[in-house]
Amino acid sequence: MKNKLITLILLLPILFSSYVTFAQSQNVSFNDSSNKCSNNQPEVNKVYDTDSTVSGFADKNVFINVYNENKILIGQSFSDSTGNYCVEILKNYLPLKVNQVLFVTQNRGILESNPTILTVQHKKSNDYSAEFRTGYWNDDFSYLAINGEFSSSALDFDKKSNTNFSLYLKSYKKVIKLSVPCVTTDFNSPETYDGYQALIRSEDMESNLILPDGSYGIYIQAVNIKGVEESPLKATNPCNGYIPHHSWNEMGNHNVGNRLVSFSTSPDGVAMINLLTLR
Repeated sequence: MKNKLITLILLLPILFSSYVTFAQSQNVSFNDSSNKCSNNQPEVNKVYDTDSTVSGFADKNVFINVYNENKILIGQSFSDSTGNYCVEILKNYLPLKVNQVLFVTQNRGILESNPTILTVQHKKSNDYSAEFRTGYWNDDFSYLAINGEFSSSALDFDKKSNTNFSLYLKSYKKVIKLSVPCVTTDFNSPETYDGYQALIRSEDMESNLILPDGSYGIYIQAVNIKGVEESPLKATNPCNGYIPHHSWNEMGNHNVGNRLVSFSTSPDGVAMINLLTLR
């Protein structure tokens, strides 16, 4: 019995490798009960025809598999220690097509969960965007300042009173975890009040109750007399000839209490703040 158990343990990696190779080249029937497992189905963010990745939330530290309408594996990755994942689609299966059906599963071994089924949507071209200009810690590191510009053809930025800006930190599931009111400025163009400055307090970033460990996308909302628009903050600079004091990824990691605050950019160019509790 002991020898059989040892043999089974040694064969598991080979069996799993064979399964992945098989899934890449064969159709996988999700109706076959032999492919099911007790894992939860992964949650998946909306996918557009301009995307090259599929992201969402699943169990911690599991394989994430993306199949096309022919049940062919077109991308695979792992969820992280918080359950977040981002799968890059293999280049020969791009671009994704409008109304294309995708199947997303998760597994820890040979058996997979039932799939989450989604349809690729058309990405409407936005005529508005939030641009990053500069960011920095103040002298005593009590807050992080973020300055930027909101571009829109529909909103009226002639008066300061026309617009109220807010900065949001959102999780991978696009849930707002922290809302920060902004100061409206004409920092980018004199007498054009399309600028914003947000001061993110260190005490908020220090709190695991407010912001659990993980990565957070930055979003800017403009509430204007002409309407409301919201855009992810693009981590690109310089722009329009303005040379920023810092680029997004170079603002400087800093310890806030027992947490490390760092900066990164998502695969689609969104500015990210990463928080990690130091053990």
